[in-house]
Amino acid sequence: MAKKKVVVTTYDPKRIALVLIVAFVLVVGLSVLYDTNHYTEEWVVCNNDQHKYDNYEEVIKYRFLKGTLYGFYREEVIVAENQEVFDNLYKTLDDTRNNLNQNEDLSYVIKTDNLTLNVSTYIGVANIPNFFDAYIVSTNLNRDSKKEDILKYYQEEGYTCKVSHK
Repeated sequence: MAKKKVVVTTYDPKRIALVLIVAFVLVVGLSVLYDTNHYTEEWVVCNNDQHKYDNYEEVIKYRFLKGTLYGFYREEVIVAENQEVFDNLYKTLDDTRNNLNQNEDLSYVIKTDNLTLNVSTYIGVANIPNFFDAYIVSTNLNRDSKKEDILKYYQEEGYTCKVSHK
């Protein structure tokens, strides 16, 4: 019987480490590239910095799903100068809320804390586009507005905007 010759191979640890590092970087790079090109949700968030008053703050958010405007969110914080101003503001906002047919596509929430009013508005643009168009009529935006249109409008109005992906 013939003896089998055993071949012993030695591996260079530096070369193996280099190959593993290159492979890891390649996988991470491709993953990031895939995520940025295949996101389904995009947010445009604009803060009212130019018109920021001592008693008023505003953040407006637009949610896009697969490139289509899906939702509109507005967060306002109003600080009244005194109880009388607070009561009048609250009554006006409460009247607005009571005149709305709120549901899962339309929400108008008022929270109070001392002389501070926190008002949150949500409009499901995809499901009630006509209401959204009527709500936003004072701007040049509508249900068909693209991310670029929204960014341009709010930046021209002095807002600071950023875009994020999910």
